[in-house]
Amino acid sequence: MSAPTRKEMPHLFAGIIALRLAAIIFFAAQQVLIHLEHSTIVSTAPERFALKNQGLAFQRAAAHSPNVLMIYGSSELLMPAAPERGNIFFRTAPTGFQLSPVGGGGANPLIMLQKVGALGSALRGKRLAFSLSPGWFCTAKPGTQGYKGNFSPMAATEMVFGNALDFGLKRDIAARMLQFPETLEQRPSLEFALRRLASGHLLDRVIFCALWPAGKIQTALYELEDHRAAVHHTQRQTKPPPRLQGETVDWPQLIAKASKARPGMLGTSNNLRASIGKSPPARVTSDSSAASKDHRHGSTLICSCVV
Repeated sequence: MSAPTRKEMPHLFAGIIALRLAAIIFFAAQQVLIHLEHSTIVSTAPERFALKNQGLAFQRAAAHSPNVLMIYGSSELLMPAAPERGNIFFRTAPTGFQLSPVGGGGANPLIMLQKVGALGSALRGKRLAFSLSPGWFCTAKPGTQGYKGNFSPMAATEMVFGNALDFGLKRDIAARMLQFPETLEQRPSLEFALRRLASGHLLDRVIFCALWPAGKIQTALYELEDHRAAVHHTQRQTKPPPRLQGETVDWPQLIAKASKARPGMLGTSNNLRASIGKSPPARVTSDSSAASKDHRHGSTLICSCVV
């Protein structure tokens, strides 16, 4: 071995050690942040805020909690602002669990699908609820503003480069996402990956596989930023945790009282009662159930399922 080569070897080893040390520090810091998100889930689960809808950190924390049921929906999660609204009624876990709303006005099933696909294995065996508005099925061409307002680049990227969905399903999702080009104008790499994924040609599939490492790096960067924003939220905007207390709910009396107070504005809690009854989500064994109730904004269907 020549003298220059022997001189370069210590620098190589030092670089490898530095990279390993940086990876250990990064992993440890990430675990601390995740622990903080999980420890504040009692406070953050019932709340609806932009970071929960756009990011995935708080959704993952809710998915790992056995006493939290996530519900995906749109404007019906916001109105009416009454005690009977699901996340308010279940805030103290009167029947053994809290309700965690995710979504915003105009969030359609394609947005919900991207979030669920991005969470992947975190939802394995987890019970979820979906609030589906009739407009997504009865309108020939729903508006695009709701999709644009709820689009999450992080969820889209993690869904595309994740392993939770099979290639055929991701190809169909990619074809639908390309129908909303406004959300991809500032994201050429994501649009390029979606076009390769949606084409169905063998060459494009090979190119997509070649893009996979870059996509995973982008996913890691999104997650790092998401955890940083989650810490900022928990430190400055998280409300004091509610006192959880179980109680025997007189459902007929509650429904009658709400109906007399404001007919047609019972909120989500009545739907969820019909759908999941009094059982905590971790203890329910049936695969699926559904219930519907007339609301001020039309007939909204609440579907629950085990992933």
